[in-house]
Amino acid sequence: MRKLTYQYDKSADVLYAIVGEPEEGIFEEVMDGIYIRLNKLSRKPEGFVIVNYSQQKSRGKTEKIPHFTGVKIPY
Repeated sequence: MRKLTYQYDKSADVLYAIVGEPEEGIFEEVMDGIYIRLNKLSRKPEGFVIVNYSQQKSRGKTEKIPHFTGVKIPY
C-alpha cells in the first residue's frame, strides 16, 4: 500500500487520510462515522475520513477500518 498522508482538523474533530495525490472520489460509510474514500473509476480504496475522531479512537474503532487494518494513525 502506498503511503498515507494525514490531516487532523482539531476544531471539527475529523481525521482525513489520503493515499497519494487527492483525486475525485466517492465515499462509502463502512462504520458509524467512518468513511472509505474510493477512486471514482476503479473503486479502489484511496483513503478514509473519521468523524468524531477522538471518540472513535477511545472506542478502538480506528484500528478496525476496512482496507486499512493495522494502519498507525499519528494523532
